[in-house]
Amino acid sequence: MPPLSVIATSCHPGPFFERALTEICRQAGEAGAEVIVATAAASLPGAPSGVRVLSLPGHTVLQLRSAGVLAAQGEIIAITEDHCLPLEGWCRGILQAHRDQPGLLAIGGAVLNGTPEPALAEANYLAGFAALMPPFTHPPRDRIPGVANMTLKRSALAPEIAQEGHLEYILHPRIYAEGRGGFDDRFAVKHYQYHGLWSTFRDHLHNGRCTSGLMHLEKNSPAWKEQIRHSRRLHRLLMQGVRTTLLQKNYPPAKAARALPWLAAVFACHCAGYWWGLHFGAGKSSRCLD
Repeated sequence: MPPLSVIATSCHPGPFFERALTEICRQAGEAGAEVIVATAAASLPGAPSGVRVLSLPGHTVLQLRSAGVLAAQGEIIAITEDHCLPLEGWCRGILQAHRDQPGLLAIGGAVLNGTPEPALAEANYLAGFAALMPPFTHPPRDRIPGVANMTLKRSALAPEIAQEGHLEYILHPRIYAEGRGGFDDRFAVKHYQYHGLWSTFRDHLHNGRCTSGLMHLEKNSPAWKEQIRHSRRLHRLLMQGVRTTLLQKNYPPAKAARALPWLAAVFACHCAGYWWGLHFGAGKSSRCLD
């Protein structure tokens, strides 16, 4: 059994992913880790030697991630995305973090922004990863790691992992709610993503819808009613959380002033999707994520 399995998902692999995959494989080779790529493409030409390619046309990115995790053989499973570039020492840092914190089932790493311009691109990054900017002098609270840089132990997995969204929206939040997840900035990735104005808004709308819709809560149940109440204050909580984080991390005030109005719009899209998902389910929104 390898000490580490690295899972990278890609719906539409391109030149950037080739670069990221080359770096993943270099580091994985040094750490004795296996690399699995789960892709919706029919093939992955030029994949480095030793990479296990799961070609699953028609699968959503959530389904690809589940398939990769189910295929993994390592004691520790690391997950990243096709628009993220691991920084030096990523694989080594993952293994060291789990050795140093053996009681944790999951550990999230740092995420840096590779696309700081325009201001909406910065807002897109802050919406998902403000709390994960290094250094972690103030460990993130009320936050779970994003799929750009998350790791978990094989022992945390359950049969339900095969269900679309179970990993991201049920299992991972549960681990952190129970106090069995942590953070470590010794392993980091740089996140490169900006799709333009309307695509950014659309992405966050569908992400919000998946977040609530794939919880599969029974309508009018106590848990559903609690989420309805949560949705009414969600935008305020999200904005407040980012502002607090930016102050703690001494984020440049001028950059914050440019990004925060866009961030409010991005979070409005997420919250609209969250409400939509609670009332009407996830629908086909998972097919709009990448």
